[in-house]
Amino acid sequence: MKIFIVNPGMVNDYVYELATSMHKNGNIVYVYGSDDYEERSKNFFNFNYYNYFFKVENIKIRSLKRLIKGTLYIFLQFYLLKEVIKEKPKVIHIQWSRIPLLDKFFLFFFKRYSSVVFTLHNTTNNHGDKSFLVSLLSLGYHQLLKEFECIIVHTNYSKKKLLSDYPDLSSKIKVIPHGMLRFPKKIKNELNLSFNSSNVLLFFGNIQYYKGLDILIEAMDLLKDLDITLLIAGKSNIPLQPLKQRANDLSLEKKIHWHTFFIKDRNVEEIYDYCDFVILPHRHIDQSGILMSAIQFGKPVVATDIGGFSEIIEDGKQGFLFKKEDPVDLSRAIRKIIDANKSLKLDNNMSLLRDSWKTWHQIASTTMNIYKTLID
Repeated sequence: MKIFIVNPGMVNDYVYELATSMHKNGNIVYVYGSDDYEERSKNFFNFNYYNYFFKVENIKIRSLKRLIKGTLYIFLQFYLLKEVIKEKPKVIHIQWSRIPLLDKFFLFFFKRYSSVVFTLHNTTNNHGDKSFLVSLLSLGYHQLLKEFECIIVHTNYSKKKLLSDYPDLSSKIKVIPHGMLRFPKKIKNELNLSFNSSNVLLFFGNIQYYKGLDILIEAMDLLKDLDITLLIAGKSNIPLQPLKQRANDLSLEKKIHWHTFFIKDRNVEEIYDYCDFVILPHRHIDQSGILMSAIQFGKPVVATDIGGFSEIIEDGKQGFLFKKEDPVDLSRAIRKIIDANKSLKLDNNMSLLRDSWKTWHQIASTTMNIYKTLID
């Protein structure tokens, strides 16, 4: 079966695993998106629309870069339509929508040639960003969802939330779990970070408001008596200065290490090797690639008691849950996990959870079965 996977950003590692497993199941897979998989793309055709039309990463001005990315997204739709007409894939599997009204327009043409499936990775549209520009670009979101033949979500929480917002979509929604994210095996330490603390807490991934780093910083103020360091590792999509200033105001300079750069895949294992626990203080979430990575590396977690986190993490077994946006409760949970790790087998429980998780082969097969019901 010929399959187009369209990913205009955000879920590149997920798409890589899905495309690779689908290829191994005997399919011809094309990935159209915003990432270069380089040598990893030997199992599928990879088209990076950022590099094809314009070298976006050469632009240093953030607002100009966002404008160019938006423009290139329009170019991608025309290019994709040309490819659909030429290749006539059985299925087009879209992973993200940046401009719903535009996507709905092109979907009308895509559906003439292919079945179209959508994976909704986050039921909180645009992560709750209600700014004027984002709200304007989000117009037509519900109308777009109605046009897909199937909508895949990763958790029962996501299905329940989507149905509460749009009950007319009930016949389209399928739940397929997010798979473990695998990264290249570490050959040597390249970052060469050093920590003298007994316990290192990790806040990992792109920094955005909804991920709650500000909540974690407030919690760190209540943990000054502990021998801990917070490692913040990842590129920031929000201004960092207010967060750093707040940390300085709380005299946390020696408790926090800011490694706020893009983390290459080959350095991910090294980052996880430095830490004892992963902290996920999100304000909202359906499912998280960071949680999937923590499970993959066997690292216990402290996570907000919301969404897909509380579906997977059993409080006191693979980590601890805390009340949403509550720094005091977060600090208590961190104390609990440090104490519990001395007596409970949290690492082992995480490994058992990893071993019981659906493989990418199983996830791809389940997804393929959905495709087959649409094209038969």
